[in-house]
Amino acid sequence: MKNILVVVLCLLCLCSIAYAGITPPAAVLTAFTQKFPAATKVTWEKENDHEFEAEFMIAGEKRSAIFSETGEWISLESPLKLKDLPESVRAACTKKYKGATIQKAEKIENPKGL
Repeated sequence: MKNILVVVLCLLCLCSIAYAGITPPAAVLTAFTQKFPAATKVTWEKENDHEFEAEFMIAGEKRSAIFSETGEWISLESPLKLKDLPESVRAACTKKYKGATIQKAEKIENPKGL
């Protein structure tokens, strides 16, 4: 019984460490606060070896932004209301995924405007 308790405690510790979030480099934090000064409830994750992702709230909506390790803004994901999807996008989805229903949509922006 004592061994099981120790194993469970170790697993809980590992899980809490894995999901505790990280602190990105100063250049990333500076770039983020300049780009999104109104952001609240910010949490950080490592997107990959060279990029950091911030999840945060602005005006009551959850957003996600990715920055390079040097502080370069890479992209922003924002919620998009289904009624705001262009008709061509809805038609393409309906054609490709017959019978499926669009549950949610997101707008992805980057510095190049793509």
